[in-house]
Amino acid sequence: MDDEIRDRLMLARTCAEQAIAAGARFDYARDALGMAAVAHSIEQVGEQFVAIERQDRDFPVAHPEIPWRHVQATRHRIVHGYEKMDHDVIRGIIEIHLPELLRQIDRILGPSDEADGPQRPRVRAARRS
Repeated sequence: MDDEIRDRLMLARTCAEQAIAAGARFDYARDALGMAAVAHSIEQVGEQFVAIERQDRDFPVAHPEIPWRHVQATRHRIVHGYEKMDHDVIRGIIEIHLPELLRQIDRILGPSDEADGPQRPRVRAARRS
């Protein structure tokens, strides 16, 4: 895997972690700022996957465990229909789909990228009170 793809996967991971953390912190169903933060982070995950596929068409074929089309379609929906986003769909993305996507990204990157990558703390979702 070349450095640009590795960097994009790591950025996608960071954005997914941010979406999870923001979703746990804000009541995005009632908070426009929280919804915008979550939506933007999810959108950026999709942007990274679009860029990876543009750069190397074989990479998605080599990693079918990633739901490439679903991630890209979600990005498209947010970008072009943000005001119509269903809060329950967003909740499902941050509570179910993004944690699984993080596990898939980590498997692709492997343990050496965790150790050799940029030193940054992993974001942990705060629990809502």
